[in-house]
Amino acid sequence: GIQTLVKLQEHVPDIPIIVLTGLSDEAMAVEAVRQGAQDYLVKSQIDGRSLARAVRYAIERFRTLEALRESQERYALVARATNDGLWDWDLSTDQVYYSPRWCAMVGTTEEEIQPTPDEWFQRIHPEDRPAVEQALYEHLGRHRPDFEVEYRMRHQEGGYRWMRSRGLALFDANGHPYRIAGSQTDITQRKRVEARLLHDAHHDPLTGLPNRTYFHQQLEQALARRGNGTDAPFAVLFMDMDRFKLVNDSLGHLVGDELLRAFAIRLRNTTPPGSLLARLGGDEFALLLPAISTPEEAVQSAQRILQAMKHPFHVAGQDFYATCSIGITLSSPAYARPEEMLRDADNAMYRAKTLGPGGYQIFDAAMHTRALTLWQLERDLRQALQRGEFRIYFQPIVALESGKLGGFETLVRWKHPQRGLLYPKDFLQVAEEAGILALLDRWMIRQAAHYARRWNRCYANGSPIFFSVNLSDALIREPDFTRFVRAVQAETDLDPRSLKFEITETVIMKDMTTILQALAELRRQNFQLCIDDFGTGYSSLGSLHLYPADTLKIDRSFVQRLCEDNNSQELVRTITTLARDLEMDVVAEGIENLEQARFLHSLGCKYGQGVYFASAIDAHQCDTLLRQKPTWAVKP
Repeated sequence: GIQTLVKLQEHVPDIPIIVLTGLSDEAMAVEAVRQGAQDYLVKSQIDGRSLARAVRYAIERFRTLEALRESQERYALVARATNDGLWDWDLSTDQVYYSPRWCAMVGTTEEEIQPTPDEWFQRIHPEDRPAVEQALYEHLGRHRPDFEVEYRMRHQEGGYRWMRSRGLALFDANGHPYRIAGSQTDITQRKRVEARLLHDAHHDPLTGLPNRTYFHQQLEQALARRGNGTDAPFAVLFMDMDRFKLVNDSLGHLVGDELLRAFAIRLRNTTPPGSLLARLGGDEFALLLPAISTPEEAVQSAQRILQAMKHPFHVAGQDFYATCSIGITLSSPAYARPEEMLRDADNAMYRAKTLGPGGYQIFDAAMHTRALTLWQLERDLRQALQRGEFRIYFQPIVALESGKLGGFETLVRWKHPQRGLLYPKDFLQVAEEAGILALLDRWMIRQAAHYARRWNRCYANGSPIFFSVNLSDALIREPDFTRFVRAVQAETDLDPRSLKFEITETVIMKDMTTILQALAELRRQNFQLCIDDFGTGYSSLGSLHLYPADTLKIDRSFVQRLCEDNNSQELVRTITTLARDLEMDVVAEGIENLEQARFLHSLGCKYGQGVYFASAIDAHQCDTLLRQKPTWAVKP
């Protein structure tokens, strides 16, 4: 019987077999079932109904076993094919099945690993294991719907790899877990990408330093700790490179970027351990000193930085001296938000910059008041043009030989609704920083052209009365500047000889090629050009012929020292002589008395301007003056 059973199974393995025999042998029955028989029946003990029932049961049992076998084969196939490692933990026996892929993830094989939970948990990083155990405890206790956690696992070859494990538990009728199974995914590469993205989000790509976002977060945490009384006082240093814009404008952004990198490296080598250095943007940097005992520690850090910047930077084959200005704020209960502390450090830095490059200032309440005033001033400035609050004033320029009026310098005043009449020193720098200086210059040119046309038609006798207008680099570097001037001339039907544009050497040097081209175009249109504050800028007398100008204006500083300083006398004499050789006129500004006027006349200066003749006057007063046809006594 048993041999026949074995042969049948070899030929028809997919058909269930029942052994029907006349022998009632229990040992044979057990062996038959072990060899694959679905049942063992003794003929004398069964009838037709029993046989039919045995056949049905045999068929159902065979199908059930076949389905189980196929399911096990599918599970084994998936376990081998999937990139995830599979695990199956029998909680009743505390035995764990680890798939071959799971084993490979930690650098082992099925033969090298024991089916125990320790093989898993002992490999988890000590810092991550409490979180894994907590997630498992909460799921098995039905406090969370599934088990899912990320952690680091030690690899057999050393080091750790990031894993993500997910699983579900089975519970019995009493709600007790008896089995939990799931998968494990290697997410090391994803974690590396996330770390890189997080680093990039918090760091400046040019210098590699932390950026404004990260600095803001760390400063916010420092303020919170300080507010809770759990941390020592701290300080913020706000640093801005001096004259960096000049490097960018003259040598280009590539050189500027290289200088910024070198500057950042030197800062990093100067800052104390435990501090946080960040690039906020542009040429602005910030330093967080997390724990200081006294304000002097912050001052000492600023002094070390300034001392380090005294040495040149070797960039693009050249040596650059790049100083910086530093503003310091100290932690205080008054600060609730990071931006408040940065704002005050920024204000202190600007205060340091106004006192000269390469310095530092500690913020105080007076700076805050001053900053609020400037902010209010900028806001008012933006509305002043629309409201018609600016006024044009005129200061006479006198021909020293005849004492007669030669022209005027046009000057701007601001009739502020609350603060009264403001002078250029009170608002021009703010206008430049606010980006509205060019608009103000355009308004001045239109006003000057209007009055020049009107008064020349009414009062000129022979040569035209000229009106000088000061030019800023903000306007002259705009692409449509010369077209704008031509348009104003056409609108007013103005004789171009009656409009004289004044520009300083300092402005010319900011973009020499562009500005000289614009000035040359104005000269071709017969407008007059004057080099203002001559002798105080970058150029020498030898480069005077490069400027397409017809007038030089000697700075008031030389005029004020004229009568007692031989050097000033010689400089003025040299300027007037050279100007005469180049067929240029000379105007001396800042004349305060008759002695200065006569001395300048004796040196060959053609025109004079200053309070000795007249202060700046408004349009109504100027009209009255022109009607009077005044003459000033100059010659003995």
